[in-house]
Amino acid sequence: MIVIDPDGHYLTSSEQHSLTIGACFWGLTAASKERFSTSIGIAAGYSKAAREISVQAIYVDEVESDLAEKSAPGLSCSYLSATSHSYVSNANRIMRKAFGSADVNLCLLLSPEVILHRKSIKAMLDKLEANPNSIIGARHFPEELSIDVEIETGKASWVSSNCILIPRKVYEAVGGFDGNLPAILAGIDFCFRAQALGFGVFFAERAMFATTFSDRHTALQRATEIAASRELFMTKWPERKLNWEKLDEFLQLEKNESGPAAALKDPNVFKFKTEHLLRLNLENLVSEAGPRW
Repeated sequence: MIVIDPDGHYLTSSEQHSLTIGACFWGLTAASKERFSTSIGIAAGYSKAAREISVQAIYVDEVESDLAEKSAPGLSCSYLSATSHSYVSNANRIMRKAFGSADVNLCLLLSPEVILHRKSIKAMLDKLEANPNSIIGARHFPEELSIDVEIETGKASWVSSNCILIPRKVYEAVGGFDGNLPAILAGIDFCFRAQALGFGVFFAERAMFATTFSDRHTALQRATEIAASRELFMTKWPERKLNWEKLDEFLQLEKNESGPAAALKDPNVFKFKTEHLLRLNLENLVSEAGPRW
């Protein structure tokens, strides 16, 4: 089947996908929830326009509201009550619910405060098409974790659990995230377990996401969680090497006071009133990132 994407490019799609987007909303302000869900709606709409795909969303929140439906009209939404503020626990619940439907063959997990670039989902699907039954990750803008990646192919040792696309076949073989690990290590562990079973892990080089930061869960807190779980992780994977120094440096890094990083700290940067402005500003922010591995 030949289809044309919204930019006029021809592409071939050999499989019709049914994608569930799992988004964690707890602890966010109403404005943060609005820009989060708006970015999801725009990215989902772009991917649907570019290929034959059905998309639905599962939102995890402390209270159910119609905010997501208003911010992302046309996207079918359902809710799960947040029983805890553990991303790992709620991500597992999302995957169980998503893949509990026989029609769903893909699940995209998004952590709180993620903002998707409008082309991210399409780019991740394109990478999946080239590498079937593989875990697909996106690039964190403006800063990235220190991950081993083959530049030519995008093959990676692991990808961030903040924005990760998981096919049904991988989930059925690997299971969910390890609930004994914090989110970032649980994501790495998930990738390692998938690789041990023969599945691939790839970066979609054109898929980008930004994060807005708050005092709700600081980088120092994340670093503390990782330090507490490091021994368990190393016991599970004694032969797999992580650059712990670089990982700690990233997690505790203070954001720059100028440029794109400072812009992400400004609550007004993503406070847009229209879909056009959201598209325009995310496009401009991502253009500053450049090719980084």
